[in-house]
Amino acid sequence: MEIIKTKKMKTILERKVQISDDVSNTLYTSEIMGFYNIDTNSQFIKDFDNWMKEGGGVNRATYNLIISKRDIGLFCLGMKPNAQWRLKDLKAYFGILGSKEKCKEQIELLTELFIPQKHDSDWDEFKCEMCEASMTKEDHHFCDICDDCRDGE
Repeated sequence: MEIIKTKKMKTILERKVQISDDVSNTLYTSEIMGFYNIDTNSQFIKDFDNWMKEGGGVNRATYNLIISKRDIGLFCLGMKPNAQWRLKDLKAYFGILGSKEKCKEQIELLTELFIPQKHDSDWDEFKCEMCEASMTKEDHHFCDICDDCRDGE
């Protein structure tokens, strides 16, 4: 394992470690997953690994992770996402254990690890979407169209 020091990586896992090609081109190892208490034999890891090997199409594991993050958030607020939804199924798919609050924390951790995140350091320059004029960070986060283009509409 080598530490990656590049600026434009996609996920937190890619930011932290790089595995050599002799580990079957996976982004994770049992040591990393063990550190985060994630079961490497879960269906989620199998789906993600299968998508990485075959490539293309919609990533089933990432889709399930996004939907499950929403569902566990609703469940922690006291709402059942749908009539057939069960916490037991979520735990089995992702290989996580604990109460609903612990499961929510682990789902959020998986989201940070496996879903690409855009960080402030990834932005080279803030530009207007319409005229490509430079903008400040605060103005761009407020609206990605500059004042001149907004006034002209």
